[in-house]
Amino acid sequence: MRVLVDLASTPRFPGIPVHGVFAVRILSGLVLQVEVGGLSDEFLFSDYTDSNHSTPAIDMRARIMRFVETYNWFNRKYPRDRRFITSVRLLAESEYRSIFWTPGQVRLG
Repeated sequence: MRVLVDLASTPRFPGIPVHGVFAVRILSGLVLQVEVGGLSDEFLFSDYTDSNHSTPAIDMRARIMRFVETYNWFNRKYPRDRRFITSVRLLAESEYRSIFWTPGQVRLG
């Protein structure tokens, strides 16, 4: 998938981390979920006692969403008619090291 190749290549879209590792999961045939691993929990979370993302992580997530949306299209007459819906999931360090993470791959579901 072109989105995944472009996310992993250099130069990257401004604000996308060079050390990030990406995968894409297609959910329900419509949602394109970009999974980002390789980032430290210290960067991702504002506090170790909860799962709220830090401000830099939120900003990075928004930049990745904007980048992925450049590959999308929608019908101006029917805004719900679109190629896909974008979602970005930032993986904690423990998720990044799990067997369920498939870096560099596109998979269903």
